[in-house]
Amino acid sequence: MARFIDPFYTNTFLDSNLFNEIAEGTNPAVVEILRLYKEGGGIQLLFPYSVQDELKAPNTPEVVRKAATQFVFTEKVTLTDPERKTYEKLLADASGDAEPANIARDLFHVFESAKYGGGHFVTRDKRLLKRIDAISELLQLELATPETFLEKVEMARQRKRQFEQRDK
Repeated sequence: MARFIDPFYTNTFLDSNLFNEIAEGTNPAVVEILRLYKEGGGIQLLFPYSVQDELKAPNTPEVVRKAATQFVFTEKVTLTDPERKTYEKLLADASGDAEPANIARDLFHVFESAKYGGGHFVTRDKRLLKRIDAISELLQLELATPETFLEKVEMARQRKRQFEQRDK
């Protein structure tokens, strides 16, 4: 049985491809994730620092840049030798049939998320989602869409209720 990563006890990182949905506020799953975050629902949302370059792109809408200001970003630090080796292994194992240069930036977002205590990386990136097994195995981090992340949140709530009932 796969290890269950409880979203209430780890950091949850969001991919930059969710900024439009955050800014628009129309996707029910994203709205619920933000509600849990803002109202003290027990989840910690962060962005890896590496997505900030995408926010600086000239074609990024101002509403998206503004939506990003409500979140905490990790800080850029130099990679240690073991971290660099892990990232290189991630590139080798998870690139699949893609040219490593074409997916390296997205894999770095995921790598940084794991480095900073991420249990989940929420994304819509189909290239990353196709590589869930390789990424999860190496980084001990789960990739999820906003919808599947909310399923994990509900699973964690059910587990908590079961433990509480058992302890009575």
